[in-house]
Amino acid sequence: MSRMHSRRRAAGFTLIEAMVASIVFLLGMTGLLGAIIQARTATASARRHVHAVAVATDLVAQVQLWAYDDARLVPSGSPCAEDPTDAAGVLLDPNAPGHAAFVACLHGETQLRSRPWAGLTEADFPVGDGAWDRYRRYFIVQEVDADGRPVPPGLAHSGARKVVWVLVTWPEGATVRRITSQAVKFNPVALTGIGGGR
Repeated sequence: MSRMHSRRRAAGFTLIEAMVASIVFLLGMTGLLGAIIQARTATASARRHVHAVAVATDLVAQVQLWAYDDARLVPSGSPCAEDPTDAAGVLLDPNAPGHAAFVACLHGETQLRSRPWAGLTEADFPVGDGAWDRYRRYFIVQEVDADGRPVPPGLAHSGARKVVWVLVTWPEGATVRRITSQAVKFNPVALTGIGGGR
């Protein structure tokens, strides 16, 4: 009988060995599932960033097409002019002191649509199942004279160049993210000395 028992033991797995193998397999699958979820989250984040860059690039391209004296390119007031890239993060935090004033001095959709618009009609992208990635586009205009000094608001469109800062924001989880881009427009009158040029 002992001979038969040893043969049977050598020929297969015991119940304990099968359970240990199942547990090891399940732990491995749990780790794999975690890696898949993390990769999906990273892919979604990268997709949103690429869309934000597309929105910013589109707005920069449109700004380059506008005339130097376009009404949308009136210099921004304070506090936007002091922090055009929102380095302080005031735009990203609705509870931050100065948030309302910063948003009020931004140029946004209203200014974009005030004249003919050939850019992206919507700054939102569908992501499937009725869900959308929502983007907000803003821009800040700084105008300076030939010596780099700010042009007073009453003398808008008379400077040597305008620096247009484009900001695009989007929600990601519980936070808001932002990218910035920049365009520089030179005053054709200041460059050529000929009045009335565009």
